[in-house]
Amino acid sequence: MREIILWGYLSSPEEAVDILPGGEDTYLLLEKEPVGRFLEEEPDKNLIFLKGQGHEIDFFQWEKGRIFNYLYEISWRREYDGFRVVYTGNSESRPRVLSYAGPDLEKCTTAVRKYLLWGKRLSSPAEIGIHAPGPVYLEVRIPRLLFYPVEGLGKSVDLLVKEFYCRETGSLQYYRYCGLEEEKS
Repeated sequence: MREIILWGYLSSPEEAVDILPGGEDTYLLLEKEPVGRFLEEEPDKNLIFLKGQGHEIDFFQWEKGRIFNYLYEISWRREYDGFRVVYTGNSESRPRVLSYAGPDLEKCTTAVRKYLLWGKRLSSPAEIGIHAPGPVYLEVRIPRLLFYPVEGLGKSVDLLVKEFYCRETGSLQYYRYCGLEEEKS
C-alpha cells in the first residue's frame, strides 16, 4: 500500500474528514486549550478520546484534533479563520480537497512502535466518586484523570505510531498515529 502526505488550509476539517473510511478501530482525539485554572476544570472538558465512527463533531469547538487508524491519520489545527489539515496514509482513500506535500514516503522504510501513554488504570473508580462509561486512568505527575477508549483489563495503554525513516540516513522523516493497544500486564 502506497502512503502519501497531503495538506491544505480549509474552512473546516469536515471537508476532508467526511469522505474517509472509518470502522471500529478508528480513533478520534479532540483537544482545546484550557480556560482559567487547568486543575479546577472537569478532566474531560479539554481532551476527548473516542473510538469508532458516527460521532457528531463541532470542529469549531476544538483547537485541534486527529482521526486515525491503521490506514491513515488526518489531523487539523485551527489557524486564524480556518484550519490547517494534514492527511497521511493510503493514497487510494485520500481526500481530494488536499494537495501533495513532502517528504516522499516511498523513499522511506517504516516501523510501528509502541509508546506508553500517561496513567495507570484505576481498579474501582466509582469507589472514589469517579463515574465514567469506560476505564479511567490516573496520572499523578500531570495531575489528571485520563480516559482512553479501550476495553480490556490492562493496567496501561500504548499508542501505536507508524514511523517513516529515510533509507539513506536512517533519520526519522515523519510519523502518524495508527492505533491504541492495552499493555498486557
